[in-house]
Amino acid sequence: MQVTAKDVKKVLKENNINTKSISVRCKIVGYDFSINVTLKDLSLPKPLIEEILTKEFESYERDEFSGEILAGGNTYVFVEYDYKIKDEAIEKMTPKANELVEELKKTDILWGYELATNNDLTLYANKETNILYINDSKNNRVAQRNSTDTYSIASALVTLTYGK
Repeated sequence: MQVTAKDVKKVLKENNINTKSISVRCKIVGYDFSINVTLKDLSLPKPLIEEILTKEFESYERDEFSGEILAGGNTYVFVEYDYKIKDEAIEKMTPKANELVEELKKTDILWGYELATNNDLTLYANKETNILYINDSKNNRVAQRNSTDTYSIASALVTLTYGK
């Protein structure tokens, strides 16, 4: 399937996604085709964009017995936030993360200590296992970080602020 960046942006526009802060690269990789989408605005809905583009463009064949993806002729979709934009947001959250690290040191609660809440997402820390996790309002785990250091908390705060 030969898809161009124009095709990808057209599909996004048809689904009411503003494409001004989105870059798209389409390329042949070996015998497969890759669509790489970079979001340059953290407010863009990554899960929705992934869902739209995967449904529209992604295709691959599996071996009927082993379930393994067969090589050649496949189209893969990758959607990621721009690292620089994400790092800038994490840097902005660092002072708040430092406060939360100190708060976490002072508490005696080992499991499920609530650090922050935003909309329907809540950030919890487990001191005993050194794990951060974000749950939605239905208590489904949305994200997890295997550290409770300042950077991990700041990164989790970015997820809390901008959503899933």
